[in-house]
Amino acid sequence: MWWKRKRAEGLLAASLYEELSAEERQELEKALAYSKTLRDDAEFLHGLVHAIPREAPRLGTDLTVSLHARIREAGAPAARLHIAKRTLSFAAAILILAAGAIVYISLPLGEPDPAGAIAGRPAPPTLMDQTLAKADSLLAAHQDAEAYRLLKAGFEGQPQDPRADEVLWKVASLAFDLGKYSEALQAHNQLRQAPYYAYLESSPERLQVANFRRDLLVEAEAANFRPLYDLVSAKNDREHTLARLEEVIVGNPEKLVADLAAEEMGRALIAESQQETGGAVAYLDAMKTARERCTNPYALALLDYKIGEIYRNEMRDANAAEVHFRKALENPQMARRAQDALGSLTPAAQ
Repeated sequence: MWWKRKRAEGLLAASLYEELSAEERQELEKALAYSKTLRDDAEFLHGLVHAIPREAPRLGTDLTVSLHARIREAGAPAARLHIAKRTLSFAAAILILAAGAIVYISLPLGEPDPAGAIAGRPAPPTLMDQTLAKADSLLAAHQDAEAYRLLKAGFEGQPQDPRADEVLWKVASLAFDLGKYSEALQAHNQLRQAPYYAYLESSPERLQVANFRRDLLVEAEAANFRPLYDLVSAKNDREHTLARLEEVIVGNPEKLVADLAAEEMGRALIAESQQETGGAVAYLDAMKTARERCTNPYALALLDYKIGEIYRNEMRDANAAEVHFRKALENPQMARRAQDALGSLTPAAQ
């Protein structure tokens, strides 16, 4: 509606003069995300602000023609110079800003900028740069939900921005962490498309995490993401964490969420050790303790398999890995994975 547009224009103009409140900043960012016209206005105005020199050189000519020419060169959308700053008109705001710009334009032709400030000044941050910076501040303050909403709106408003791939990655990660699994799956699917996939490929670790989470989400979608909700519920049960995690394993045999639940057992025991003694046990020791507390045969076999992976991948101890893979091999539901794992070991270890 027109009054919402006027409100957004007023906030934009106000932001040139003063720091907006958190509520006003959020309202403006939302408006910018959904209006290309408003984004163009913002980009022009911020560019004009940065073009105003800090020190005024001497005056010596009529500046009107030069000012108009420079604004045209900057690509100013002249038809848009009507935004209102709360009680001050947007046109007045432009005139105030232009007054500073006139000083710069008034330098005699051929006379260089005495300080070289304009030519050497870095380009002002884009709206996406500002969105990422604001999101980082929110994350540092543990306001993950607010950061997610800001980044999601930023990506939807500017999906072709050069930094949109980075924003989409953060959106996908935050959606997963916040339990917004349907939105997380959508974001992970988008990441697999051009041009965003190149961002994943630039980091093998990031690509591995993205692929695993997408496979996990696709798998859980068939059950309306219930296995993932059960996993979160088990992790949050401080009194029966290990028992609840074992239930997730048993209820989802041969599923990726079962592997996550097994790994979470080790992390839960590390956290328990930190609370009780102030020190952390090694992850391998925690996983061995978790295995001792399991009662279900499939859960025992899966823990043996995960312990074998630690020996193989992190400690490079093929002999110890073989011991645990062979224990896992005894369980029919783990036999295929255990056999493949044994095949990955060096011949000497077999």
